[in-house]
Amino acid sequence: MGNSGPLTESQEQPQTKRLVCVDALRGLAVVGILAVHVPHDAPGGWRQNPWFFPSFGMDFGHIGVPLFVMISGFCIHLATAKHRRNSGDWHVRWCEFWTRRIYRLYPPYIAAIVFSLCMAATSHDRYSMVEDFSLKDLFAHLLLIHNLTDNYSLGLGNGVFWSLGMEEQLYGLYFLLLVALRTFNYPTAVVLPLLASLLWRLYSPGFTDNSDAFAFWPFSYWAFWILGAIAADHFIENIKLPEWCTSIQWSIFCLTCGICLSSHTVDQITRARITSDVRIEWLKLNSSGLSALSELGFCFGFFFLLNFLIKREQTEQTQLCFFGLPTMGRLSYSIYLTHFPVMHSLEYLLPIYPTTLGWLLRIVSYTGISLIVGVVFYCTVERHFLSKAAAGKSVI
Repeated sequence: MGNSGPLTESQEQPQTKRLVCVDALRGLAVVGILAVHVPHDAPGGWRQNPWFFPSFGMDFGHIGVPLFVMISGFCIHLATAKHRRNSGDWHVRWCEFWTRRIYRLYPPYIAAIVFSLCMAATSHDRYSMVEDFSLKDLFAHLLLIHNLTDNYSLGLGNGVFWSLGMEEQLYGLYFLLLVALRTFNYPTAVVLPLLASLLWRLYSPGFTDNSDAFAFWPFSYWAFWILGAIAADHFIENIKLPEWCTSIQWSIFCLTCGICLSSHTVDQITRARITSDVRIEWLKLNSSGLSALSELGFCFGFFFLLNFLIKREQTEQTQLCFFGLPTMGRLSYSIYLTHFPVMHSLEYLLPIYPTTLGWLLRIVSYTGISLIVGVVFYCTVERHFLSKAAAGKSVI
């Protein structure tokens, strides 16, 4: 990866229109989150239940969160990358940066907290994500530090709020990344924090004893964020990545490795005992290491996919068909904020037993209602805090 100098007057900058593929990836991410949170248990094995494999696939919807994080790294770093391309320095007006981010994200977040508490009141197990609702819980959420604790990371009746705290803390780590970019050459500045994030994911207690207080810390997702920033620099032509970094074949390979090495796959293999006892014991003993390698596969798989789609959109004359995902991407924040308490309440108010027909009915109805609520939330709350850029006049 090599740095290039500032633009001369005769050089063209990359297009700054809104990238449809980025919205499509946002849509794909929120589809994954909906899939993992909708009750999708299919009792019985693959021989007894026709929905066993779809249910197994939906377990991987959690990777929508790191995909969101990578897109965030791309979009947040994009303005800085453009400034670097034009002026030659890594400069950010931090007061304006934080003002924009707080205005864009915080009011819908507060509205979602109110909404979640109201929805929790309709459930038979109020505030089920913590033992008792407390002002400490609320205060931690308002300060966006709740994800750093075991007690409050999944509190206020909406388990997805942990990622909002993590995202804001990644903005803080962005300052360290820019300091590194000013101090070292580009490869060193991005590779060192990238390795630090991967080592944290491999060795932190959160991935060996399932402690949310460590697994939900921003260091666990910093690698995804940094790779998104690298993709932005490549798009703006501050750096030139090797051709294989835009390869769909490498993306498929890495994502396949991520699936095969994941804890969900390992659990199915050990439960079904489809290999020898010696291999099963080895898988059990090395499950945490395999899980870290799985996340590494998803990390680079999404990176290659993002680069491939951007290159394809910029160079191909025909527009890629994303089947409505870009629209979902533009609504993704509202859907993400509201879907969990909606689904949790529907389990209590509209219970559907997962028979063959019931499984499909539950997936369609719960997901459909969650999407409707997300659209209503967008129209009544989020759209009032969109900047002109977010309305469609820029890449993000």
